[in-house]
Amino acid sequence: MSRHASELSLAELSQMGADAAGEAIDAALAKGVPVTGLIADDKGELKLARRYADGSIEWIEEAPSSANGEMGLYYKGTTDNVLYNYVNPVDVVDISDKEHLFAELVTTDAFCRLSDVRFLGGIDYLLVPVPNGSRTNTRYTRYQHSLGVASLAMLYADMRELSEQDRRLAYAAALLHDIGHAPLSHSLEPVFEEAFGVNHHQATEDIIMGRVELGKDVNKVLRRYRVDPERLVAVLAGEDDPFEGFFAGPINFDTIEAVLRSKQYMNPSLVGQNPIAVARAAINRSTKTDRDVIDSFWNDKNDVYKLIVRSRDGVLADNFCQHLARRVLNKLSVNDYFSTEKQIFRKIPELRAGLTMDLSNYRKYTAVDEPVRYKLRRFYVDKDSSFFTRDDHSRYRQSKQDRILIVAAPRQSGRDWSEWDLFDESSIPPFETVF
Repeated sequence: MSRHASELSLAELSQMGADAAGEAIDAALAKGVPVTGLIADDKGELKLARRYADGSIEWIEEAPSSANGEMGLYYKGTTDNVLYNYVNPVDVVDISDKEHLFAELVTTDAFCRLSDVRFLGGIDYLLVPVPNGSRTNTRYTRYQHSLGVASLAMLYADMRELSEQDRRLAYAAALLHDIGHAPLSHSLEPVFEEAFGVNHHQATEDIIMGRVELGKDVNKVLRRYRVDPERLVAVLAGEDDPFEGFFAGPINFDTIEAVLRSKQYMNPSLVGQNPIAVARAAINRSTKTDRDVIDSFWNDKNDVYKLIVRSRDGVLADNFCQHLARRVLNKLSVNDYFSTEKQIFRKIPELRAGLTMDLSNYRKYTAVDEPVRYKLRRFYVDKDSSFFTRDDHSRYRQSKQDRILIVAAPRQSGRDWSEWDLFDESSIPPFETVF
């Protein structure tokens, strides 16, 4: 099937943020220009299709022509225009045949445990209370995210033509960067740190160094392939930077994959930027298009924090998990930090039940009367600082504010809790701004 003249393509849309893509689609259709992209069918699955100005849809069964450098969504391979698969970011079997270190790391108990650690913690259960497996109604895990980060590290290794040992160090660091996350990720971690002195940074190091039982196999595998565990820990901590800041700088593999994965919760029917395309632009740093892609990505990060991570719902989910865990702390031990969410829910069934509750149950479970304190984070681009010199700490900035949320009673019964004005913060100023 040939490309229509003046057609707005998926490749062009993938370089835009969600708002810009929406405006471009509206403008194209208004001019009678067809748009090729992803459209949800009647089952909620995204499929490649061409939409016309009259509203009709032409479903595309085959990959579009590769003319003009475009590749189809179903092309077997890694190209920037292929739809990024957040459920299966890489072909584990295919990579394992070529990268034996990769194959052994992803089958360790420590790595497999991440398949039962939700990516956004309690927020996952709040945003997707009843997942059904479709792309538009899916919870994600730290396992999937870690595979995605590894795919970006391998892209970097290919583009920079790294030696075999440096390549292994890069993708091993990517695979293991979240290996120390607790069940429910950041939602429960503060309680484990308060009670037992363990957080994901320390736990990650302990697993990689083999100091805990769960990490002994990981440590043995790394040493078998001559990857120094101490150096790997230093790379993750930013103390050793052989990879141009892509593990510890503002624009790093972890952040790229995490932010764009998080955007799927905002509107999974829209196709935003592809993590592979963003990583490639960050590595290249040679054109204005590269700059615009990364600037747009940083704005995406601001949207994710504003609308998900530090949204009212996000603060509510985290606060609920922590409040309930503190109330039943006698049921927990330091060993539970290295367990899974299924195991935690068996110990604290109220936690699982509460994450899909209505607001009245939330108030019953927590008895929260005091204000909820949290950090508000905003991300912005300082365009006076150069993109091309890789001074990312100057160009890609953030601000932090101490904020308070006041828990408010529901205005009426019988409404879904997500429709309520849960908090009232309009009259409460921030305590402090830290740049």
